[in-house]
Amino acid sequence: MLQKILERAKTQNLPILIYAHKNPDADAMASAKTLERFFKEHGILAQYILRSTPYTTYDSILGQVHPTNSNITENSISIILDTSTLEHVENDGFKASAPENTFIIDHHERKAASIEDSLGIPSENTLIDSTSSSTCEIIASKLHEMKLLNPDYSTMLLLGMCTDTGSFRYLKPNSLKNLLTLLQTGGNLSSVMQKSNKKQPLKAEVGLSKMLLNTKRVQVGSTYINILGLSYDQVDELSQKYGVLNPSQNIFRLYNIEDSSISIMLSEMTPGEYDCEFRSAMYNGNIDVATPAITLGGGGHHNASGCTLRTNDGLEKASKQLYSTVLYSPGVLETLTNFLPALDTPEDMRIMQILNDIDRFNKTASIQTVSELQTLFSSPAHYTRCYDSTKLVSFKDFLLRAEILAQIPDEDLDKKVVAVNLGQNFLEKMSSTHHASEEDLEKVLNTFEDIDVDEFSISLPSKNITIKPHDKYKEKEL
Repeated sequence: MLQKILERAKTQNLPILIYAHKNPDADAMASAKTLERFFKEHGILAQYILRSTPYTTYDSILGQVHPTNSNITENSISIILDTSTLEHVENDGFKASAPENTFIIDHHERKAASIEDSLGIPSENTLIDSTSSSTCEIIASKLHEMKLLNPDYSTMLLLGMCTDTGSFRYLKPNSLKNLLTLLQTGGNLSSVMQKSNKKQPLKAEVGLSKMLLNTKRVQVGSTYINILGLSYDQVDELSQKYGVLNPSQNIFRLYNIEDSSISIMLSEMTPGEYDCEFRSAMYNGNIDVATPAITLGGGGHHNASGCTLRTNDGLEKASKQLYSTVLYSPGVLETLTNFLPALDTPEDMRIMQILNDIDRFNKTASIQTVSELQTLFSSPAHYTRCYDSTKLVSFKDFLLRAEILAQIPDEDLDKKVVAVNLGQNFLEKMSSTHHASEEDLEKVLNTFEDIDVDEFSISLPSKNITIKPHDKYKEKEL
């Protein structure tokens, strides 16, 4: 398809305009910027058309990504990336292009009216592969077939792949094969992991912690559903005071709670309009959350999906609507009620050993190591459960971490050296609310290593503890 687009742009002297979804993530931006660079290097006028202000975290890998005011005309080729429905496009300037000059490259499942159906785009102009974990993987495969992958392209595409797989936590059957291709063609995984695992600002962590304390947990059989709803006032406070712009993108925090099958998060971005995210653990029932999302006008993947919910009934009713839509989707309640976890296999034990050795890809993974993981992934193994073996936290520890961070005063939010006094009154409250001891509080302090401060000084009733996250990070790098 890329060759077809290239030839048409050259022979008809047409510019190429590239589009993606709202609140573009690294997969959307990396696939768009890779294609933009690819076409430009072949003499074509190409531009990623973006209306909103994106994250700048990845500029060193992708180059600068800015909103554009470029004119959109009918005499252009449009490429729509990483988006399955008109509901989720960041802007619809591609409607100015003729259907025969509109192309789609995407990895999302099709279970409802798609963009190509809505616009009447010819089937030969669509490249849709839901067996790929990211749009970047699809582009990587096509550029590799054309023998045009180079270190710059491969590093950019690695970024999208890394973020859409949760740092290679959630993989599709061909993901490790595609990872090997990108490594063999010069992709710099080390630089990608450093950007993807960037430490979180203290201000954002404190703001989110105050909101995470509202998380509800419902038991179904031997497993749980987590749900967190944020009102418009809470979303506004997170944005204005704490710098958190898209709170529902933090749904992974709910997913990281052990014994969870489904996590639901909704944020009222404007009055009466909720940004909703769904996640399910493939090893805890493997619930399809794409179907309920599509029922509500959204889309996504089997284990990760989202939608926009519009209602004036308030946060509580909106939360109940999402919960009911998921729980009463075909087969969900029965699956969760009867769910029993599978036993570890010998292959599981080897996967855990490899992942521990490479620190979940934070340390350099050799071609041989990735090849072995690829072989094991195809065996009777539970890769994602193995990956999560050291990442999951109990619901109690999840709440205790949030409780501690919520104690940091506003005047300390921009400091690099932070003192937190957890006195006897706080300990008594934790004992009453969470049945937590001082030892329980101390146990969760190691989770502060991912926060961007130089030092935490924690005062507990019986001891003082100093944590230096950057020193821990340096030790990891060594």
